[in-house]
This record gives sequence, structure tokens and C-alpha cells, in this order.
Amino acid sequence: MSCMARGSDIVLLLSHLFARCGECASLRRIVLLFFTPFFLISCTHVHHAPIEAEALKVLLSGEPLFGSAAHEIELPSENPLALTEEMKRYADLMVGRALKKGDRAETLHQTILHPGALGLDYQPYLTLTAAEAFDQRQGNCLTFTALYYAMGKYLGLKVFINEVEVPLTWDLQGDQTFVLFRHVNAMVKVNHLTRIIVDLDMNSYNQGVSETTLSEQELTVQYYNNRAMESLNANQYKKAFGYFKKALTLNPSDAAIWSNFGVFYNRLGHDVEAEIAFKHALMLKPSHRPPAMNLVHLYENRGETENALQYERLVRFHQSKNPFYQYYLAKRFYDQQRWNEARTKIQNAITLNQDEHRFYHLQAQIMHQLGDHERALRSLTKAAEVAEVYDRARYERKLSALNQ
Repeated sequence: MSCMARGSDIVLLLSHLFARCGECASLRRIVLLFFTPFFLISCTHVHHAPIEAEALKVLLSGEPLFGSAAHEIELPSENPLALTEEMKRYADLMVGRALKKGDRAETLHQTILHPGALGLDYQPYLTLTAAEAFDQRQGNCLTFTALYYAMGKYLGLKVFINEVEVPLTWDLQGDQTFVLFRHVNAMVKVNHLTRIIVDLDMNSYNQGVSETTLSEQELTVQYYNNRAMESLNANQYKKAFGYFKKALTLNPSDAAIWSNFGVFYNRLGHDVEAEIAFKHALMLKPSHRPPAMNLVHLYENRGETENALQYERLVRFHQSKNPFYQYYLAKRFYDQQRWNEARTKIQNAITLNQDEHRFYHLQAQIMHQLGDHERALRSLTKAAEVAEVYDRARYERKLSALNQ
């Protein structure tokens, strides 16, 4: 879930777009994936006709699930960024506006996280509004970001919401659901030269990662997506439907949410409707793997082997073209001390993306383990060359230590 927030689709392995920062992951939305083994096969492209608008309208009506009672389901209306008067008084008391902007940003960050103040407790599968987080003092990274963004704006800070590009991170929820995490955090622009990143786990945050600015509405959509998934996992099906419908009403072009919506239908035994949602998700974003993975599972359950194989090939094709997936595999092999396999995968990643400093850093670590210290030094030097200023100094310190 968004932190699960991190998430976005379901495959009967709940695939919550997920990205973790070390042990304390900050998540953004959820992707549900069907649990099924993957047979990595040669690439291909899958062609199918566009989904008719009427078919999508039926899914959004909820009638296949709830009949005429679907019309009685009220859509949620909570605003994840709303502040209460108590929250405003607390912000004025603990932070105020007298401090310089940079100090104000840092003080608010510490106020939210420090146990002696608000002390927000990280809960990866708990998506709350900013007001709920203030009262309950817990939540995931989407929750933290909403709370910081709302209070920061109130305090006169120029705050932005970031979706952070991180290597794929997965979790297994139960025995049927894979969760894929994405990460979000906040950024404060102090002036035209200075910005401050505000993350739930600054110790694990990598300053060199790519970031995409999200609007308030985009964050709100991901909030509803997460709440939908949390409600589904709690077997609160009408509530989940309301959240899904609200999210897709606000952004009908979000492939990840359509994929999760398909998981929702599949969980309730409606595989025809699930198939429509998964295929529509792929029409919206052909490179998005969770709906393809879900279709593999769906067709395998039906005994439609050829269809399943088509989508397995599609998944493999996108994996082979994704440098961060190759990086993820290299890191996994490295952690397992399978150095030669790690070397192959990290070279694949570098071939696909020659400007990512983390790839060269991992390559340096791998070559060091293989005893090729000269190559390790070259890779570390390259990491320093392509890194942003935030990380360059770190690599230069390592190089200096090695050269002494």
C-alpha cells in the first residue's frame, strides 16, 4: 500500500507498488499480483482489441458484484491533506514561523518523527489522512508525506510531494498476494539553490535517486487506492469498491489502480471482469508488469496455456529491458554471495543505463569480492563521475581511502 503507497496493482500476489528504504520502508501505493511461478521465456508483444467503454462502465457500476445494491454504496470523501484546528495550534507551538525556512523545515521533520514530540510510528500497511495520523501517531510513508506536506504548507513552506524511483521491492502478504512498493516523500524548496528532502527514513534515503513531483490530487488518488486495498484485505468489500471507484473517478487513466481493481474482482470470483480490468491496465501502460502477471495467473487457472505463455513472455520482455530490475537481481545475487551471477546482472543493468551511479557502486563491490581490485577501483571512479553532488563526495572519500 502506498508505503503501500507504494503500490499499485494486484496479481494474486498483491502487488503494491513498493519501494523500501532499508528496514524502514516508506511505501506509496499497492499493486496486487496473483501468486504464480514465473517461467522466464523469450520476449513477445501481446495484441488485443481496446476495451469498450461500456464494459468499463459496468465494472465501475459494481453491479456484477453487488447487483442493484451497488448504487447505494456512497463514495468516500475524506481529504488526506486536511488540517484540523488542533493540528494548526500544534504546528504554531512546536515550529512556528519565526525560524528561517530551512530551520523551519528541519524542525517540522523532527517534530513529526521524534518520540518526544509527535513520534509518528511507521506502519507500512496503514494509510491514514494527515488528521488521523496526527491523532493516532502512526502510518506509512504516504501518511507521513501527507502530514508533513499539509503542516508545512500551513507554516508557509514551499513543499512538494515526490514519488521516488527505487529498485523494485516486493513483499508477500499471506500466501496469495505479492505487494510491490513504491516510495514517496516530501521536498522543501528553500530558495532557487537549496532544497531539503524530507523522508520517513533519512538514514536509508539515497539523495541521488530520480524523483517525480506529484500533485495534491495524485497523492489523493494514491491514498484512495491504498485504502481500497486495505479494505479488500480486511474483507470489507463494499468499502473497498467505494475507494476504488473514487480513485478511478479522479484518475481513470491510472494503470496500477485498474490492475488492483481487477484483483478485487478476481478475489470475489469474477474472473471475466478481472480480465477486462487487467487488459485495460495494459492498454493504458503496456510496460506495467503486474496486470500481465495477473493475466498469467488467470489464464493458468482457466487452463488457457497459450494465453498464459503469451503474457509470461511479455513479463520477461519488460524485465529484460528494465535496468532497475537487473540491478535488483544483481543485488540479490550479491547478498547470496553468488558473485559471478551478480556480475552478469549488474553488467546488464549498466548496458541499459550508463548514468546510474548505484549500478557502478554495486559493480565495484562485486568486483572487489571477485578479487579484481583494479576493476573495482575503475567502477567506483565511474560511480563518482556520474553521481549527483550529494553522492559524489561519498564516493570520493572512498576513493581517497583506497588510494592511501
